[in-house]
Amino acid sequence: MTNYLFFIVTGISLLFLFFLWSSKKSVKTGFAKDENNNQIPDAWEKRFKFLFTFENIIILILGILIGYLFAKSSLLS
Repeated sequence: MTNYLFFIVTGISLLFLFFLWSSKKSVKTGFAKDENNNQIPDAWEKRFKFLFTFENIIILILGILIGYLFAKSSLLS
């Protein structure tokens, strides 16, 4: 059971990091507008304000979960 949770949390973490990377990349390449120069597209800033506000805390929690589930999983033995 913990093996499945480990892979689920790892997948969610990778999707979240890809989401953050793509938002910053779209601003740098000029694909999306960013009038206040905070590396977040203006269209995304309205919809996903919670994710961008708490992105460091979310990454920390996901990292702790990955470490805990990896230690509890049977992948080490």
